[in-house]
Amino acid sequence: MAKSLTGRSAKILGRFPSFMRMDHPGKNLAEAARSLGEDLDESERLLLGVQSAHRLTAAEEERDVLRLASLLGLEPADFAILRKLYDKGIYDPGPGDLSLEESRDFQYSDYLAELKDWIQRIARILLDGCGTVAALLEGAAILVDADPDGGPDGGAPVPAKATGVVALEHPDAGLPFGGFIHRMAVKYRMKVDGAWTLQSGFIYLVENPILEKTTGDVDRIEDEWFKVKRGGFYHGQVTIQVTGTGDRTVRPMVINESLRMGVGYRDALADGQVLVFARDGKVYLNGVDATDKAYVFSGGMLDTPDTKFSPADGDPDPDPGAVTVQPVGAMDRNFPRPIVTPTATLPVTKMHLGESQFRFSVEEGAFDASEFGQCVFSFPIPLDSKMIPIDPPPFPDPSGKVNLTWNEHDPFSVLVLLPTELKSLETDLLDGQDLRKLVRAGLERFRSAGVKLVVDYFEDKWILGTGVLEDAADPSGTGVDFDPTTL
Repeated sequence: MAKSLTGRSAKILGRFPSFMRMDHPGKNLAEAARSLGEDLDESERLLLGVQSAHRLTAAEEERDVLRLASLLGLEPADFAILRKLYDKGIYDPGPGDLSLEESRDFQYSDYLAELKDWIQRIARILLDGCGTVAALLEGAAILVDADPDGGPDGGAPVPAKATGVVALEHPDAGLPFGGFIHRMAVKYRMKVDGAWTLQSGFIYLVENPILEKTTGDVDRIEDEWFKVKRGGFYHGQVTIQVTGTGDRTVRPMVINESLRMGVGYRDALADGQVLVFARDGKVYLNGVDATDKAYVFSGGMLDTPDTKFSPADGDPDPDPGAVTVQPVGAMDRNFPRPIVTPTATLPVTKMHLGESQFRFSVEEGAFDASEFGQCVFSFPIPLDSKMIPIDPPPFPDPSGKVNLTWNEHDPFSVLVLLPTELKSLETDLLDGQDLRKLVRAGLERFRSAGVKLVVDYFEDKWILGTGVLEDAADPSGTGVDFDPTTL
């Protein structure tokens, strides 16, 4: 029996009159029509395949999908996690009655659908515009195979796949100098107890994250002036650390001449002892609370008897203001010594935006106002062998080491924080590759020119402290205090 003709072969024979019975076995014309029709059918099939390969939603092969993705500047490395998940057999294997080959085809189809979705989400970001908070958060979510999980109120999931809408939350919106922290709720895959499951979490973006700046431990001589420059956007507090040097660090004082306020300690520091005026209002000596021996003062500079103004201010100030000391009497040197009632905490020294003038001093001896072991001598005028003053004089020995530490916003920078749990993907999925580096490379296309981008894992215990500075009017409260120097 002859093989029935279909497709183009049947259409060719359909042009002949029916009485000729062209489909009858043995007809040479039928064989010619079959040969010609099959070639035409195959050509049509190939053309349809070519057409489908040029349409993202219709493409049936991974290589075609990746070639379409390359038109957006995407590379196979951008889809490393998806491909690894497919290689691990994570995708839906289909109904249980499928053969191994059929199940693999089902997983391949599921993988292709996910791959196409990734590309469509990235295309929406590129069309909407890069360099925005939403673009960076959505881009990071795509690169770690995460989907938006809900709106700001934790309600119904946001249909980001269909509409491109990304719901953002702003945890620091109500805090002083807030508005720098943004996050998106997401669901992501990870291995839990040996099984791949969906977990909920957040991807954070911190604009202009806070960095800790320091002058470093620098040897300072008695009555040495030095300048410190604070960057960022706002004024803020500063941690002051003094380290004892020899037996010369006696009753040390560090003064912010620009603000006419300073701190001091009513005792001598032994060589190597570390005194910290922390931003929690406490003072620590080698880690032990020593606030009872410390004080804070503001107003005129008492140990500058020749001037009534701060040189950092330029023109003389006719009225530097009365000196206030906490606790009262802590700076009194006369005998009998007053009884000083220490306070639990002290005001924290400030440092304004820009350049500030500081001064370091130790206590010099004074007639009827000094006690044994609690002062150092004033530096004598150095003379040569002919009793002529040496010019310039030799540099004196340091009276202590001073280190100032503060926090300031890092301008023109963005910090993207991934859920810490995703670090397990580096061993469970990526064969030791650093997930942060993969995401950083993928986010390069979404980054604004001139903006530094850093990707890291976040921890709840420091995310607020990383984005918020203290309020000048109320330097206390959750998410406001931030002093990494204090244990």
